[in-house]
Amino acid sequence: MLEVNSLDAGFGRRQVLHDVSFSLAPGEVLALIGPNGAGKSTVLKAIFGLLRVWDGKVLFRGESVVGSGPADNLRRGIALAPQGEKVFSGMSVLDNLVVGSLYIDRDVRSARLSSALSYFPVLRERLMDDASKLSGGEKQMVALARTLLAEPRLLLLDEPSAGLAPSAAEDVFTSVGRICGQIGAAAIVVEHRIASALRIASRVCALKDGRVAFVKSAEQVLADRQLLADLFI
Repeated sequence: MLEVNSLDAGFGRRQVLHDVSFSLAPGEVLALIGPNGAGKSTVLKAIFGLLRVWDGKVLFRGESVVGSGPADNLRRGIALAPQGEKVFSGMSVLDNLVVGSLYIDRDVRSARLSSALSYFPVLRERLMDDASKLSGGEKQMVALARTLLAEPRLLLLDEPSAGLAPSAAEDVFTSVGRICGQIGAAAIVVEHRIASALRIASRVCALKDGRVAFVKSAEQVLADRQLLADLFI
C-alpha cells in the first residue's frame, strides 16, 4: 500500500527527517511513535504533500506521490486527520461534514455521508448542533467522519486522542480499528498514548531525532519494555 524509502524532509533549511524508511501493507495499522520533536507529524505531512520531500521515495500503491499536492493525494485515496482543533466553529456538524465533501460529486455525496455516519451513530443525533459545542470525543468523531468521505485507502492520523479523556480516547481507537477492519484501509497513527495505539497496530515504527530507531511488531514492543525506555531517554 505504501513504501517510504530514504525520506529526507524539513522546514526551510532545517532538516527534520533523515533517511526514514518503512512500508505499510493493505489493511495494516502502523503506530508511529517517538519523543516530542522526533519528526512524527513531519512524516505524515511529507506523505500527504503538505511538506516538500527533499530526497527519497514515497510510493502509494506503486505510484510515486512525491511532488503531488494534498488535493491530488486525497483523490488518490490518502486522507489526513491533522492534530489540533477538529471542527470549524460556528458551523453545525452537518455543515462540517459537507465542507469536507464539496469536492465529491453531488450524486455520490449523500451515500458517502451516510456511510461515514454509520461508524458514529451518536453524530446522527447531533447533525444540527454547533460542532464547537461537542465534547472532545465527539469532535474527533466529526473529524474522522469527514476524513472517511474521501473513501480513503490510507488514513494518516496525527494524535487522534490529543486532549481527550481516557474513555473518549479508547472509543476513538476502537473506532479507528473497526474502520480499518471493515473498509480494508491502512493507517498510520501518530500517538502519545502508546499502549492504546499498540492495541490496534500490528507494527511499530519508532523515530528519534528524525531517524528510524526501530521497526518491530507490536508484540515485540509490548514484550520488551527496554525498547521504549531507550527511545524516550
